[in-house]
Amino acid sequence: MPEHWTTLTTRFTDEKQCLATFLAWQAAEVLSAAKPANLINIFDKPLPCGRNMYQLWQKHGKAIMQTSSLRALDLQFHRGRLLVLVYHSQLVIEALQNPDARSALEMLGYPTDCLEASLRFLKERLGKMSFPHEVGFFLGYPAKDVLGFMGMNGLPLVKSGPWRMYGEVAESLTVLDVYRAARTALRKSLFIEKDPLSLVEGR
Repeated sequence: MPEHWTTLTTRFTDEKQCLATFLAWQAAEVLSAAKPANLINIFDKPLPCGRNMYQLWQKHGKAIMQTSSLRALDLQFHRGRLLVLVYHSQLVIEALQNPDARSALEMLGYPTDCLEASLRFLKERLGKMSFPHEVGFFLGYPAKDVLGFMGMNGLPLVKSGPWRMYGEVAESLTVLDVYRAARTALRKSLFIEKDPLSLVEGR
């Protein structure tokens, strides 16, 4: 399997297919319903293939996401980069219902009874600070690790990887294995699917 999604651009030349390939690659474990959400950076610059993912997102993103099982929220455009949260609504709701996550979010002022309101608050927080670390709750990281990163539970840092793991790492490693397996499986499917839109749009 190639190391980067851009190696597939010669296979998927249609604009919507190209954008769908990018989205499926970047949000593979979310599309597989293994992970609640991913943060995706979409850069406003041409790739080696000549395509500009930001322009394609502006042109085709809404239409693609309308029929997808996923949702997307543009969080911030800064220095030529759009930060997008691609998420599975029900899985995010479940992640935020974790008692520790819910308590921490409420302490920060989040409205926790409505996902859309929580997401709006997250976007507002991102506009006021460099990076709101509680986004880890939305991304499906174990609550103990998010709280540890925020300095709210006193657990020691034990391991660094896609996220920092605190305290007993068995739970964290299990979650990581699930995410990695889902991501690998879906990315492999990009090489056998004739139309990557079928992956993103759920056809």
